Amino acid sequence: GISDNTNKSGTGPTNRPSTAPHHKPGKSYFYPSLKVHKLKRDQLIPGVEPPVRLITALQEGISKKSDVFVATKYLRPLEKDFCQDLLSDTTDALVWLDQIDQNKPMA
Repeated sequence: GISDNTNKSGTGPTNRPSTAPHHKPGKSYFYPSLKVHKLKRDQLIPGVEPPVRLITALQEGISKKSDVFVATKYLRPLEKDFCQDLLSDTTDALVWLDQIDQNKPMA
């Protein structure tokens, strides 16, 4: 619908939809983040259940706009300064691991 807010000239409503009275958050759900790195080498066997951290996902939630603002305004610069070893969402890491595997001496 059209917002009840008046435009800058005060002559009528804005054409921008208002979500304030109609916003309904999406449905939340949980998904596991497997903590395989917490296992010791001798625990890495088929069938082992690694520790799990449950993550709550709430897309299109009531705080989405503020979450995006905080993430882009404050957290992204911190990430660039303090988390330089993060992997990008590319295949670079897989290519690098494949090269290491190919250069490994045979035992």
